[in-house]
Amino acid sequence: YLFRGTATARAIRPMIDNRSTRATKSFNVKLLREVPLSVVMFLSGLACAWGVVFPFEVVGDDMLQADFGYSANDGGFTIALAPMISILSPLMAPFLGTTLPQKLVACGSGSMILTAAFLVIGLLRKPALGIFTLGLGY
Repeated sequence: YLFRGTATARAIRPMIDNRSTRATKSFNVKLLREVPLSVVMFLSGLACAWGVVFPFEVVGDDMLQADFGYSANDGGFTIALAPMISILSPLMAPFLGTTLPQKLVACGSGSMILTAAFLVIGLLRKPALGIFTLGLGY
């Protein structure tokens, strides 16, 4: 009620009233079959990257302190390497290609680099190198 009577409210109200009287379209799950497979794979790759990197940034500092003997400051700085490296991604983006297949290759390569980063941390026990590689993959 704060904005009732203002010019904006008077302009918007007819649109809201018309929208509520119109028949609304319902969502049909069958429409998902029309999404191209390349789009599904691209979105899946992005979901995997986000599902891996962001949770790791939360627990990574504790892991560095408990498993690798880092201090709280050193662990925090080391975890911050990943976003510091990935912030440079706009500089690399023009070299990754502009077509959808090129972008899919870049997304797949990034996912493989992320996997390699966690293998470096887990198997080679080199956390700084692994987190640097994580930033490259992300």
